[in-house]
Amino acid sequence: MRANLVKMAFLAVSCLAFTACKSEVEGVSIAPELEPYVASFIQEAAVYGRDVQLENIKIDFASFDNSSYLGVCKDYGDHKEVFISIEYLNKYATQLASRTIVKDVEKVVFHELGHCAEGREHKNSYINGRPESVMNAYALSTQDYEDFHSEYQEELHTAK
Repeated sequence: MRANLVKMAFLAVSCLAFTACKSEVEGVSIAPELEPYVASFIQEAAVYGRDVQLENIKIDFASFDNSSYLGVCKDYGDHKEVFISIEYLNKYATQLASRTIVKDVEKVVFHELGHCAEGREHKNSYINGRPESVMNAYALSTQDYEDFHSEYQEELHTAK
């Protein structure tokens, strides 16, 4: 019993000492750097009447063998995992205060949460030469994402 208390105290102190601790609430684990994007996704969904409940999901960083992957959603049935490319984030680590870079990371997180939180599939249609949806399987330009942000959010959170 005492050994377990000592171990729990050590883990608690370790977690406080290191900023790499993840938020873990009711089966949800989110890397701290991604928390603002996840919160924004939930807020944007609410604007369109969607009550996004994240359950049994891990949202973190990973390295991918294929360098063209910016993120991935894995659905194992009883739990899901969203991974964002650590190389992709590190590429912009010194510039994350820039609104454009924040939107660039946001569109990747929103795309993957579209899969894992809202059950969306890829939608590869185009309007006037630009992707119609954040769920396009190919890279959506940050400029288009910013210029048509409200249209992309509406499509993401209201499409069936």
